[in-house]
Amino acid sequence: MNIIRKLPGPLLVFLGAFSLSFGGLIIKSFEGSSLWQILFWRSVFFTIVVSIFLFISYKKTVFSALKKSGFPGLIGGVILSLGFVSYVFAMYETTVANTNFIIQTQTLFLAIFGYFFLKETVSKLTIFCIFLAITGIFLMLGNSISPGQMTGNIVAFIMPISFAILILIVRKFPDVDMIPLQLVAGIIAMIFGFLMSPSIFVSSKDIF
Repeated sequence: MNIIRKLPGPLLVFLGAFSLSFGGLIIKSFEGSSLWQILFWRSVFFTIVVSIFLFISYKKTVFSALKKSGFPGLIGGVILSLGFVSYVFAMYETTVANTNFIIQTQTLFLAIFGYFFLKETVSKLTIFCIFLAITGIFLMLGNSISPGQMTGNIVAFIMPISFAILILIVRKFPDVDMIPLQLVAGIIAMIFGFLMSPSIFVSSKDIF
């Protein structure tokens, strides 16, 4: 935990974006699994990895850390799980390029939500850039008018919106440790995938 906190912020952002860039490639490589099966197994292994990380970082205090995160941590976990579900759905229904492009609109929602909920000042230049960016989004997604892709594009917006809300929660409660909420998010997404999938059994290749 201390090692991660010592790393420069820009490096962490880069590592996060670099890791996320493989998401589309992996999801598109499944040979026969349904959308909800992918969500379930993705969440299973995510939950396992996060659990290992939490037990290594927090040791015997992992459960107390979960408890201390309280209501903000629970809400943050629910919001993050919505992002997980929308990410897999969008990757399954539309192109990887469209999904990743839409994810980057998170900064637009942050500026808008920050103005309304945190009373942060937004300059006229920022407002102009937001409208310009939104125009560019419609232009780039304009060709994706087939019913399946359009649904995927719309659902993809849930992810940047959920991430923006999550960051607002972190800003609103800076003293609350929000790292354990990732475990909550993984469990919720796993349950959702399990309930929506007619069967959780997939090929060994897809499990790998």
